[in-house]
Amino acid sequence: MINTWLDEDQISPALIKAGLRESVLMGKLNFKYIDRILREWKKKGIHSVEDAREASKSFHKSRTQKEETVSDRDTSFYYNWLNEED
Repeated sequence: MINTWLDEDQISPALIKAGLRESVLMGKLNFKYIDRILREWKKKGIHSVEDAREASKSFHKSRTQKEETVSDRDTSFYYNWLNEED
């Protein structure tokens, strides 16, 4: 798979390493996940490690904002059936 990235996809070793780093940060330790990262970067025109860092920061920032939005919901009106006492 690494040879495919290098030879066929013409991805630089530094960018492959950045994809590996991103994969580890996401807790996904398999080549298919790294492959998806690299293909997505290629589709977006990301060819340098610096561009990859910026894309990663943007992705994580938007993901964090989405998680904050979900956690900002008022859940006080939900009834917890598991704590019901008879």
